[in-house]
Amino acid sequence: MWLPRWIPRDPIKVVDEIESYVKRYGAGNFPFQDLTAIIQKDWIKTFCQELVRRNLSIQWQLPTGTRSEAIDPEVARLLKASGMTSMAYAPESGSDLTRRLIKKR
Repeated sequence: MWLPRWIPRDPIKVVDEIESYVKRYGAGNFPFQDLTAIIQKDWIKTFCQELVRRNLSIQWQLPTGTRSEAIDPEVARLLKASGMTSMAYAPESGSDLTRRLIKKR
């Protein structure tokens, strides 16, 4: 997690796993602990779209400190439609200079 290289799981396989817990155990709430789930727009879009397509009707959350590089109006709508109920993202700074110095976007 703290290295510069991020290797996400396939979002379809993550939804497969969620679906198996829904069917096997009746699970309906999934609190994720991944601070980097919203770094790649394509990943989070695929994940949300697959949850909606399968009509799993779950709730899910992301932890305090979630990175938010890929959040835009389209992604925000998908997050809500897919059952996300809460997240607390981590803005780095309002200063372009500070973000450059700490190497954050």
